Order: sequence, then C-alpha cells, then structure tokens
Amino acid sequence: MGFVTNLAIKGKAKFLVSQVQIASMIEGRLRVIYSELKHDAELRSQVHNELSQIKEITSFTINPITGSVVINYDQTKAAQNQFLSELLLQAHAKWQKARA
Repeated sequence: MGFVTNLAIKGKAKFLVSQVQIASMIEGRLRVIYSELKHDAELRSQVHNELSQIKEITSFTINPITGSVVINYDQTKAAQNQFLSELLLQAHAKWQKARA
C-alpha cells in the first residue's frame, strides 16, 4: 500500500474518532456515540454500508435512539484490515486519554 493511501486511511480514522465519544472499549468490542445518528437516517445508512464492508467486523448495532454504534470485531483478524486497525488504535488512545 502506498504512502498516500496509508496517510488517507490514517487521516480518515483519526477524523472519525475525533467526531465521536468513545463510550466503552474492551477486547473485541467498541461502542461509540455520535448524536447526529439520532436524527439522520441517511447517515445511519452510510455507517451501516461502511461497516458492512469490513469483514473483520463480526457484528454491529446502530441505535437511533441513543446515537450509539456497537462494533464487535475479531481481535485476531483486526490487524489485517488497515482501516479497522487504525480506527481501533485512535479510539484506544482517545479512550485512555478520557480515562486519565
């Protein structure tokens, strides 16, 4: 994978994590809250489509009432997907910072 592509993936992951609240994070599971999901059905559909394409994600739930997304992933395979790996790395850093 080229430098520019790698940079784009890291930038996308960093941006996404900057927009959400990390509600919980344990091995194999990430829960985020993004209030826009409460009011925007098109955004929920986009999130659904994006997450559906990541084979290392074993399941996910988008809750339009709370604006949360719960992502369950195969921890042993997460590193095989550069975007998911970077997303989890960024989320973990934000989660740790919030708990400090």
